[in-house]
Amino acid sequence: MIDPVREDEDRRRRRADGKPDRPVVYSSSELGFHTDRPTVDVIGWYCVEQDASDGAVLLIDTVDLEDHLSAAELEGLGRIEVGYSVRDRETGREELRSAPLASQGPRGLAVYYAPWRLPRGLDASTARLLAGFAAYVERRRETSLSRIRLEPGESLFIDNHRLLHARGELSPASRRHIVRLYIATQDGAAE
Repeated sequence: MIDPVREDEDRRRRRADGKPDRPVVYSSSELGFHTDRPTVDVIGWYCVEQDASDGAVLLIDTVDLEDHLSAAELEGLGRIEVGYSVRDRETGREELRSAPLASQGPRGLAVYYAPWRLPRGLDASTARLLAGFAAYVERRRETSLSRIRLEPGESLFIDNHRLLHARGELSPASRRHIVRLYIATQDGAAE
């Protein structure tokens, strides 16, 4: 839901934690393609109220990533550690952790991609690997983008290790209210 007060609170907290560049879901700004933290196997969205003009969830399936990148490139992506945070329930402080951008999971290749959490100051070969992955994402966006516009009362569940998701820009007056759910399965495999 667009909420300027919560957006300001979130941005203020992130500045204090040294993470000002992470997107804020309470903002009307576009959210680029990403997965959520790697401890989440399934993401669910429940629509309470939809945006008047759009508000679709945008999806890119990475099921064919192994067909587009070489084994060496995938191995290189596996050495790129992408940050994520886990909030301490008692203190509210976030602890920074990391996970590989690509790794073999229980159901095949698992992707964890949050562009705002990529490491800085990369060497040339790592920068080329990331550019190759970004080109793959852009190609998939152009050729295989799925748009799912939930109506009130509808839900959508996706495999967080395989599907990148995004949202286009919303009107600052949007009343879109989507409740996000996280599911972690016992073996880490989304069913």
